[in-house]
Amino acid sequence: MTIGKTTLICIDGQEYEIDDRRILCNDVALPHDRGANYGNRLWIICNEYGAMGAVWARNEQDAIDELVDKDLGAGILIPDPTQEDYANEEYTGLGTADEPGDLSNCRLSVVDFTNMPIATYARFAEARGAGVDTLDDV
Repeated sequence: MTIGKTTLICIDGQEYEIDDRRILCNDVALPHDRGANYGNRLWIICNEYGAMGAVWARNEQDAIDELVDKDLGAGILIPDPTQEDYANEEYTGLGTADEPGDLSNCRLSVVDFTNMPIATYARFAEARGAGVDTLDDV
Protein backbone atom coordinates (compact mmCIF):
# COMPACT_ATOMS: atom_id res chain seq x y z
CA MET A 1 0.00 0.00 0.00
CA THR A 2 1.33 3.40 -0.97
CA ILE A 3 1.10 6.16 1.59
CA GLY A 4 -0.07 9.41 0.06
CA LYS A 5 1.88 12.56 0.82
CA THR A 6 0.99 16.18 0.37
CA THR A 7 3.40 19.10 0.14
CA LEU A 8 2.32 22.15 2.12
CA ILE A 9 4.08 25.52 2.12
CA CYS A 10 3.81 27.76 5.16
CA ILE A 11 3.59 31.54 5.30
CA ASP A 12 7.19 31.60 6.58
CA GLY A 13 8.32 29.88 3.34
CA GLN A 14 9.04 26.47 4.89
CA GLU A 15 7.91 23.51 2.81
CA TYR A 16 6.79 20.22 4.34
CA GLU A 17 5.86 16.90 2.79
CA ILE A 18 3.44 15.18 5.17
CA ASP A 19 1.72 11.79 5.08
CA ASP A 20 -1.95 12.37 4.23
CA ARG A 21 -2.98 10.33 7.25
CA ARG A 22 -1.21 12.93 9.47
CA ILE A 23 -3.13 15.86 7.95
CA LEU A 24 -6.31 16.19 9.98
CA CYS A 25 -9.48 17.49 8.41
CA ASN A 26 -11.05 18.64 11.65
CA ASP A 27 -12.88 21.95 11.24
CA VAL A 28 -11.57 22.74 7.74
CA ALA A 29 -11.87 26.48 7.03
CA LEU A 30 -10.82 27.52 3.55
CA PRO A 31 -9.94 31.13 2.72
CA HIS A 32 -12.93 33.47 2.60
CA ASP A 33 -15.11 31.10 4.70
CA ARG A 34 -17.47 32.91 7.02
CA GLY A 35 -19.17 29.90 8.60
CA ALA A 36 -18.81 28.21 11.97
CA ASN A 37 -15.15 27.40 11.31
CA TYR A 38 -14.20 30.99 10.48
CA GLY A 39 -10.87 31.85 12.06
CA ASN A 40 -9.43 28.34 11.87
CA ARG A 41 -6.07 27.99 10.14
CA LEU A 42 -4.12 24.93 9.11
CA TRP A 43 -1.11 24.57 11.43
CA ILE A 44 1.89 22.33 10.81
CA ILE A 45 3.47 21.19 14.06
CA CYS A 46 7.10 20.03 14.04
CA ASN A 47 9.74 18.81 16.43
CA GLU A 48 13.46 18.47 15.80
CA TYR A 49 12.84 15.52 13.45
CA GLY A 50 10.29 17.20 11.19
CA ALA A 51 6.54 17.55 10.83
CA MET A 52 4.44 15.50 13.23
CA GLY A 53 1.18 16.53 11.60
CA ALA A 54 -1.12 19.29 10.41
CA VAL A 55 -4.34 20.31 12.17
CA TRP A 56 -7.01 22.97 11.86
CA ALA A 57 -7.27 25.26 14.88
CA ARG A 58 -7.82 28.88 15.91
CA ASN A 59 -4.52 29.21 17.80
CA GLU A 60 -1.28 27.43 18.69
CA GLN A 61 -2.52 25.88 21.95
CA ASP A 62 -5.62 24.43 20.30
CA ALA A 63 -3.48 23.07 17.46
CA ILE A 64 -1.09 21.29 19.83
CA ASP A 65 -3.95 19.94 21.95
CA GLU A 66 -5.73 18.58 18.85
CA LEU A 67 -2.51 16.94 17.62
CA VAL A 68 -2.00 15.22 20.98
CA ASP A 69 -5.65 14.18 21.27
CA LYS A 70 -5.45 12.52 17.83
CA ASP A 71 -2.34 10.52 18.89
CA LEU A 72 0.03 12.39 16.56
CA GLY A 73 2.01 14.23 19.25
CA ALA A 74 4.29 11.47 20.50
CA GLY A 75 7.30 13.60 19.55
CA ILE A 76 6.48 16.19 22.21
CA LEU A 77 4.97 14.04 24.96
CA ILE A 78 6.98 12.75 27.92
CA PRO A 79 7.09 8.93 27.63
CA ASP A 80 6.07 7.05 30.78
CA PRO A 81 5.62 10.18 32.92
CA THR A 82 6.29 10.05 36.64
CA GLN A 83 4.68 12.16 39.35
CA GLU A 84 7.74 14.43 39.16
CA ASP A 85 7.11 15.00 35.46
CA TYR A 86 3.59 16.15 36.21
CA ALA A 87 4.91 18.52 38.88
CA ASN A 88 7.87 19.83 36.83
CA GLU A 89 7.22 23.41 35.76
CA GLU A 90 9.31 22.94 32.60
CA TYR A 91 6.67 20.67 31.13
CA THR A 92 3.31 21.73 29.77
CA GLY A 93 0.00 19.88 30.07
CA LEU A 94 -1.17 18.96 26.58
CA GLY A 95 -4.39 17.63 25.13
CA THR A 96 -7.66 16.97 26.87
CA ALA A 97 -5.94 14.65 29.36
CA ASP A 98 -3.35 17.33 30.26
CA GLU A 99 -0.48 14.96 29.45
CA PRO A 100 3.01 16.30 30.24
CA GLY A 101 4.84 17.49 27.18
CA ASP A 102 8.09 19.22 26.34
CA LEU A 103 7.63 22.08 23.88
CA SER A 104 11.26 23.22 23.87
CA ASN A 105 11.83 21.78 20.37
CA CYS A 106 8.30 22.36 19.06
CA ARG A 107 7.65 24.70 16.11
CA LEU A 108 4.34 25.72 14.59
CA SER A 109 3.72 27.26 11.20
CA VAL A 110 0.56 28.31 9.39
CA VAL A 111 -0.06 26.95 5.89
CA ASP A 112 -0.17 29.52 3.07
CA PHE A 113 -3.19 28.94 0.80
CA THR A 114 -2.34 31.72 -1.68
CA ASN A 115 0.01 29.58 -3.78
CA MET A 116 -1.46 26.16 -3.02
CA PRO A 117 -2.02 23.92 -6.06
CA ILE A 118 -5.72 23.84 -6.95
CA ALA A 119 -5.75 20.03 -6.64
CA THR A 120 -4.65 20.24 -2.98
CA TYR A 121 -7.16 23.00 -2.28
CA ALA A 122 -9.89 20.87 -3.87
CA ARG A 123 -8.94 17.89 -1.69
CA PHE A 124 -9.47 20.00 1.45
CA ALA A 125 -12.85 21.13 0.12
CA GLU A 126 -13.78 17.53 -0.66
CA ALA A 127 -12.61 16.40 2.79
CA ARG A 128 -14.79 19.03 4.44
CA GLY A 129 -17.80 18.02 2.37
CA ALA A 130 -17.29 14.32 3.10
CA GLY A 131 -16.68 14.86 6.83
CA VAL A 132 -13.58 12.66 6.85
CA ASP A 133 -10.94 12.54 9.59
CA THR A 134 -7.76 12.89 7.51
CA LEU A 135 -6.73 13.90 4.01
CA ASP A 136 -5.91 10.22 3.43
CA ASP A 137 -9.65 9.45 3.56
CA VAL A 138 -10.39 11.56 0.44
